[in-house]
Amino acid sequence: MSYHSEAAGAAGVAIFMIIFWIMYCIIIFAAVAAAFVSRWFIFKKMGMPGWKGIIPYYGEWLLFREVWTTKMFWVYVISGAVYGVLSIISMFLGMGMFLVQASGAQSVNELGQAAFAPLLVIGFYGLLTLAYIIFALVVTFKLNNRLAKAFGKSTGFAVGLTFLSPIFDLILAFDKSVYIGRQM
Repeated sequence: MSYHSEAAGAAGVAIFMIIFWIMYCIIIFAAVAAAFVSRWFIFKKMGMPGWKGIIPYYGEWLLFREVWTTKMFWVYVISGAVYGVLSIISMFLGMGMFLVQASGAQSVNELGQAAFAPLLVIGFYGLLTLAYIIFALVVTFKLNNRLAKAFGKSTGFAVGLTFLSPIFDLILAFDKSVYIGRQM
């Protein structure tokens, strides 16, 4: 294989990566813009200024206040913070345990034994992550179900809001539904 064909192959890969990265950025920008626009119009339909819906945390707090309760907002936020702190602690704990135990290892077998305790920490972290994902999914679905009901929509629409939020948020923002208030 000649140097010229290797350089051409590398250039082709680089061009592909650049195009992929640009397309990725465009898709992410479009999704974020759609989320902002839909949230703005949903808040307007709810009788609030649209700009309040795009402010991080404040917009969520207002949404919880309107369709559920602010206590659940704080439970949701605090649980996320606790999960974040426990994630960092377990990561450093697992790495630290491995480094301390591996530093005294004299053989590959001892090195493998040194990895056992960190694997327990990783297992704990995996269970913690799974529990948090389930909790966040349940809270998000309940919030979306209450939001759907507040606009006269079905539970099926709430499933769409939960799992396909960019599409269903835009539908909710621009359809003919009217905000009828808290229903649950």
